[in-house]
Amino acid sequence: MSDREPDLHEVGPEPGADDLALLQDIARLAARRDPVPPALVAMAKASFTWRTVDEELAEMVWDSAVQAGEGALVRSAAAGVRLLTFATPHLTLELEVVQTGTRRRLVGELTPATGARVVVEHDGGTSEDVSDEHGRFLVDDVPAGRIKLRCVPADGAGAALVTTWMEV
Repeated sequence: MSDREPDLHEVGPEPGADDLALLQDIARLAARRDPVPPALVAMAKASFTWRTVDEELAEMVWDSAVQAGEGALVRSAAAGVRLLTFATPHLTLELEVVQTGTRRRLVGELTPATGARVVVEHDGGTSEDVSDEHGRFLVDDVPAGRIKLRCVPADGAGAALVTTWMEV
């Protein structure tokens, strides 16, 4: 037995144009003679919803950029600060977005207070922090643009809170 790896050409010939045409003909014939049942296609598409079965999409219940003009008392009236509140039936996320040039600082608090892994998805990748025993966290140096937050309880109890994509 030899230790060298075989050359691909030793294994078999590369498919030529005739081979590819034959495979396309077989695919067309199979689609016509034995199509995938529509119910099976629907079930396959529905199975994608199970990807996030342990997550709850949080509803945005407050955005100071939209609602500050409604006479509400805003905790911080400083320019460049936006306050957001997201809620699920089990967890609330209060978020302060501070503009620092082209970057953002996210200061947040989870209620009820819980330790959680906080992941911020953004156009540049992801940034993370872990909330303390009071539910507070800080994610610094997030690029301006679209973000999405995912808060996963550290103890595994309860569903993760996930926000929709938003512009900051």
